[in-house]
Amino acid sequence: MIFPPALSCKDIPIITNAVNVNKQARLMAVTHFVGDEVTYQCEEGFTHRSDQVLTCLPDREWSLTAGCENK
Repeated sequence: MIFPPALSCKDIPIITNAVNVNKQARLMAVTHFVGDEVTYQCEEGFTHRSDQVLTCLPDREWSLTAGCENK
């Protein structure tokens, strides 16, 4: 049986005022595949304005962009 190649997502988006808390995802050169998740944490003095977890979708894009805003 031949399996199709795994679809990799585009580069992880950079979230202003946030850090990526996934150890594996710290290196932007790491390949992420459909279904992979990346979690962000807002820096001190900022709060989440949207989802903290990004998911690599079947269209190879990341789900809604996480965001941080002033408290």
